[in-house]
Amino acid sequence: HALLNDEGVLPVARAIDYMLQALEALGEGDSKGVIHRDIKPNNLFLTRRVDGTALIKVLDFGVAKVLDEGNLAPGALTRTQDGAVGSPFYMSPEQLRSERELDERVDVWGVGVTLYELLTGFVPFRATSYGALVAAITSEEPPRMASIRPELPAALDAVVRACLEKDRGRRVGSVTALAARLAPF
Repeated sequence: HALLNDEGVLPVARAIDYMLQALEALGEGDSKGVIHRDIKPNNLFLTRRVDGTALIKVLDFGVAKVLDEGNLAPGALTRTQDGAVGSPFYMSPEQLRSERELDERVDVWGVGVTLYELLTGFVPFRATSYGALVAAITSEEPPRMASIRPELPAALDAVVRACLEKDRGRRVGSVTALAARLAPF
């Protein structure tokens, strides 16, 4: 988040590198049956490796959920007893509806919103009230990234839009699948 404030939008390759690193961490969580549920720029910490290259660390697993506490199976579903949990601008439609069954596609959504923001400087859904934001996220299509930043590849926009599918059955199915789709960029 601080990087966006200091430098503005990121070059495509740099944004993709950062998100691939975040996806690797999320994939590790998924393999252990844990979903993060609050992916956003503020929860991605940029640091440096010993050799000076960028290193992204995923922070704040405070709202993470274990998918199947019995055996930590990655394909299991989260059962929430509480209401919506997360940061509204980055929450998936199913989180905003406080659905009881969540899976890793909520993290795919959060990565999509974050990548959109890293590349355009804006979140894809904006509103002046919580109710209007919920309505936008659950019923409106996000503006194409090229309408904000024309030089962005249409194919990359298509990947981000696939992360932001309101019907989670049509959304990119896993963080691993998303990493594979982002790698060419």
